Amino acid sequence: MSPRLVRILAPAVAALAVTAACSATPAIDSTARFDASAQDARAEAAADAGPDGPPTDPTLGDPCGDDAQCGDGLDCTYDRCDRTLSPPRCRNTPDDSQCADALFCNGKERCVPRLGCRPGEPVTCQDGDSCTIDACVEATKACVRVPRDLDGDGEADDHCAGGTDCDDLDPNVGATRAEVCGNGRDDNCNRRVDETPCSSPADDTCATARTFTAPALISLSTAATRRDFFTTCSVASPTAARDVVVAIVVPGAPTDPPRDLEVFATSAPGTSGDTAVAILSACAPAGAELACGHTPLASQARARARSVRPGTYYVVVTTQTEAAVELSVELSAATPPSPNESCAAPLAVATDTPFTVTLVDAARDLTSACDSETGELTFAFTLTEPRDVRVVSARLRGTGVPVVSLREPGACANELRCRVGPTPPLLARSLPAGTHVLAVAATAALDANVIVQTLPPTVAPASATCAAPPALAPNTTVTVDLSGYDEIPNGCLPGGPTAAFDLTLAQPSDVLLVGRFPTTEQGAVS
Repeated sequence: MSPRLVRILAPAVAALAVTAACSATPAIDSTARFDASAQDARAEAAADAGPDGPPTDPTLGDPCGDDAQCGDGLDCTYDRCDRTLSPPRCRNTPDDSQCADALFCNGKERCVPRLGCRPGEPVTCQDGDSCTIDACVEATKACVRVPRDLDGDGEADDHCAGGTDCDDLDPNVGATRAEVCGNGRDDNCNRRVDETPCSSPADDTCATARTFTAPALISLSTAATRRDFFTTCSVASPTAARDVVVAIVVPGAPTDPPRDLEVFATSAPGTSGDTAVAILSACAPAGAELACGHTPLASQARARARSVRPGTYYVVVTTQTEAAVELSVELSAATPPSPNESCAAPLAVATDTPFTVTLVDAARDLTSACDSETGELTFAFTLTEPRDVRVVSARLRGTGVPVVSLREPGACANELRCRVGPTPPLLARSLPAGTHVLAVAATAALDANVIVQTLPPTVAPASATCAAPPALAPNTTVTVDLSGYDEIPNGCLPGGPTAAFDLTLAQPSDVLLVGRFPTTEQGAVS
């Protein structure tokens, strides 16, 4: 009997169908899971005609009396005594799936008889076409072939099929670019130079930057502009980016107290969306940066310069493609950086009372199974008795979603569980009395409302842990409501509430798990 653990992960109701099947194919395929059915055994017996079987069969071993005599010391083979042979012989069938690692691009590992697991051939993805750039992407476990785009401006070379870039060495030239007036070149690849209508870029350089007094709401455009500034944060392909700059006056007398200067740059819908923003103390290409904000592929960027004095500052907005941008400039009372940056100094918060978290310039100090783009802030709450805890979060301002992480008591660097987004809340059952640390990050800079709710302690259902999960019969379908479940960390869907079941196989078999989830939810089975 061979036990297997089945997990269902999702934020909602899920249906799971489990099918176990035995192959009728007599040949052994060492690249797939072996099905040791009686029919296979009879077919193998026919193929092994003769007392010793075919001498070239690498799966055959010594004569045997029972399965216990057939262990070959390898973790990747199924070992049994093949009594269809005369005399019976050990058969050690390789199973490549037992050698598989979590990586795709390093190739498919193989189980080699008498040797064990061996590495596979790396996935090269080369297709022999000079008009494509080929790469193996581990994150998606697939080959990606993108049109040739040497300058990174998002347009393929027009020498290749479907390409529109007439100068693939200059990111400022392409069919999607505006024609710039009076520069003596074909900017938009229509085979004409300086034709009308054409654009004269505004706010492209320090010399042409307009001046505004904070607070202000400013409409900008990166059409026909070039990249002139080299900020510490930027869009995905900086060499093909474009930027604009404006001067911002913080009003007041030199003796006035400092204030925080905060800017929000939001690209208009319909553009690539990748936007970055920086605040400079002087209008210089590099070296004068006070703050910089960028979230990969996000349409909104946010940066805060703390405790600035009255005077003139410069805001640089960078976009990946030509875009209309709305820039919001705000002033507020000066604040120091958040002191609760790490596990060493979490900020104490009361349970069952909402508190606000602002994630703009927090540093990344902790690791989490749940992906985030910002750094995190830490908070401590105290329980006087064992309680169930639910952490509920909601975005107040920004484009991302909160990411909450419950840390291990006494070892804050270790994570107990995490959750991305507000639904469902992070749930921890029967937390012991004492002080617990919660880390809050986000998928983009934002303000969030967080509350640590406490409830009477409850006992988790059997399927909520791997200790003694309920049995799951093959070839059946079960429906699971995951709304009251916690996470069982396993790397498949970090932060997802999880139900576990025990699947017992009477013999080696292929197993197909089919999870059906609501179309508005994300789910996984493992």
